[in-house]
Amino acid sequence: MTIGVVLLLGISVILTVLYNGVVRSRTEIEALSQRIDDVLTGQYDLVATLAEHSKLTISDINELYVKNKRIIREEFHHEMQSFVKNYKVENDIERGIVADYELSEQMLAKHKDVYNKYVDIYNTKLSIFPNSIIAKMMKAKQRKYFEAE
Repeated sequence: MTIGVVLLLGISVILTVLYNGVVRSRTEIEALSQRIDDVLTGQYDLVATLAEHSKLTISDINELYVKNKRIIREEFHHEMQSFVKNYKVENDIERGIVADYELSEQMLAKHKDVYNKYVDIYNTKLSIFPNSIIAKMMKAKQRKYFEAE
């Protein structure tokens, strides 16, 4: 009887460790995804501020934002990049906004790299035995990489 209890206890500990590993990875990915969303929101705010200094109106930018909320965030990011890249800077305020946007691009690149690394680890965990059994029980799904330039 004691061998059975020890064996059952050992299996329970192993399953708990595997479960917690999958949950920990998923939680980290969600936190990193939120950081990326925060940077993209900041970029939207910079683009909206830049639009105030141009012939575009805030409603033009908001229309772009609302239209692009329906598509994946990587495509919206590309739209904002194009806007800033093609923007004709006319004064120091606009230069500062563009510089802030470029800094946010560097921050986004770092977050993207870390996010994709954790997605790779998570997806691998879901694929290998015995984690795959736990993942199926949790109905865990593979995550997509963040592909924005």
